[in-house]
Formats: sequence, C-alpha cells, structure tokens
Amino acid sequence: MLLDSNIFIYAVQPGYSNLRKWLVSNEISTSSITLVEVLGYYKLNSFDKKDFEDLFSYTEIYPLTQTIIQQSINLRQQQKMSLGDAIIA
Repeated sequence: MLLDSNIFIYAVQPGYSNLRKWLVSNEISTSSITLVEVLGYYKLNSFDKKDFEDLFSYTEIYPLTQTIIQQSINLRQQQKMSLGDAIIA
C-alpha cells in the first residue's frame, strides 16, 4: 500500500497509536519524496524525527526514476497539481 506524508505524520501523533500499530503490521510503501517531505520539515524535533525514522524502517521506499519523472510531468500538464503530489501519484 502506497502512503502519502499525512499518514506518517498522523501515525506519530498522540492518540493515533492504533494507526501506527496497523502500519508496522502491514506491508507499506511510500515515495522517496514523502521521505523528504516528512523528514525535511524545518521544525522537526529530534523526538519526532526518531519516531518517523522508526516508522520508515518498516516502509519500502520507492526511488525517483526517470519513468516517474515523465509521468509526473504528464500529470501536471493535464491538471493543476503540486510537484510532490504529482511525483507521489
């Protein structure tokens, strides 16, 4: 299952322990762009960073390839879409 940034962000928040448990007990994946979006947040504290890194250790990370880049270009030419969302899609 390919997940976007918001799922990972919710999973480390208090009150979402069931989501986190579900994520680590299932086969999950994400884009390398999601990794940049989540871990690259400029206000990320060391506690949350550790939680994210732990969660990403259970996650298959798909690299950015030339095929994905071309598909992202095609998507953005067809409709208004952020760069990150086009790459992840």
